[in-house]
Amino acid sequence: PLSEAELAEARRQQAERALQRQAYERRELWRTLSMEIGSRYVDCRLNNFAVTCDEQRKAIDLAAQYAADMAVHVRQGEGVLLFGPAGTGKDHIMAALTYAAIMQHGFRVDWHNGMDLFGRVRDRIEADKSEADFIHEMYRPAILAISDPLPPSGPLTPFQSQMMFRIVDKRYRENRPTWLTLNVSSGAEAAERIGVQTYDRLRHSAMGLFCNWPSYRKAK
Repeated sequence: PLSEAELAEARRQQAERALQRQAYERRELWRTLSMEIGSRYVDCRLNNFAVTCDEQRKAIDLAAQYAADMAVHVRQGEGVLLFGPAGTGKDHIMAALTYAAIMQHGFRVDWHNGMDLFGRVRDRIEADKSEADFIHEMYRPAILAISDPLPPSGPLTPFQSQMMFRIVDKRYRENRPTWLTLNVSSGAEAAERIGVQTYDRLRHSAMGLFCNWPSYRKAK
């Protein structure tokens, strides 16, 4: 039989291998998701967000608090809603939170870019695949992140609005958080363009950040 010291060393090695396997799996999850996020945002972190005003500092501090307590927020179905004018770094913040979700907490995250989401729905319809299966696919990840699903101007089409509501409502009822960025000038505009019922579910118990500062793109 093994001595106590040998048993302790065996347990230590086993724990070390488990940690190495976990780290590898998380790196692979991030590598796969980063291809969907895009190279511009793959290195975005909260600590490299260019803070130039008090409003940005407050927003980053709140995002950091959410990231630190993410396990609790996700378990309680508390999402993230980042809204404000274009170019204010909303996707930077959401990408940074996504990195934290995977690498620090081990959550499965799916990321979808705006109108591409509805393009996938159209492709499925043309391929005669079930809408219900698509909604279930959107339900599966622990966190669903959607980067600005709104068109450049005006509201969603009735079909887009219906699909967005079904996705958000399904996750809301099952206590699964949805993270969203929206290029809008106010919460009122967000509700009008994405739909009042959808917006109401997105903001309930969510960390809402109104990113209302000058566009980074214009400033640069």
